[in-house]
Amino acid sequence: MRNLPREIHYDLIEEDMMNLHLSGVAALLVIGAACFSNNDALTLADGSTLHGRIRQLDQNQVTIEGRALPRAEVRAVDFNASGFNRAEFSGGSAISTPPAHSDVVTLASGERRPCDAAALESGKIHCGNQTFERYAVRRLELRP
Repeated sequence: MRNLPREIHYDLIEEDMMNLHLSGVAALLVIGAACFSNNDALTLADGSTLHGRIRQLDQNQVTIEGRALPRAEVRAVDFNASGFNRAEFSGGSAISTPPAHSDVVTLASGERRPCDAAALESGKIHCGNQTFERYAVRRLELRP
């Protein structure tokens, strides 16, 4: 570049800096997507949403990223979509319209089932006598 006129040399430097800036932005977007890709979403009774990894759900509380919330404040749990790869489950039969008094589980296939006493423990969702792998469940609707 020593033999190039000064104006062309500066233009090339500016172009390289712009390319470097765009590459940096793209890298940050990829890193950000990777960081948030495992997030689940909690829909609360007031309509707000919390994002993070659901660690535990029982009859009294829901734990998301170390924060415990009373179960009565949570209306739905949407599990991370990147984990849906197949729907495997054990027990139970398909019911198209779950009873209104029951929690409801929506499988990755889109099938909705009643879910008595929904709980999440050790990566599995328990619905009464049915157990589902976490990746096979898209959503839990919790009844107050």
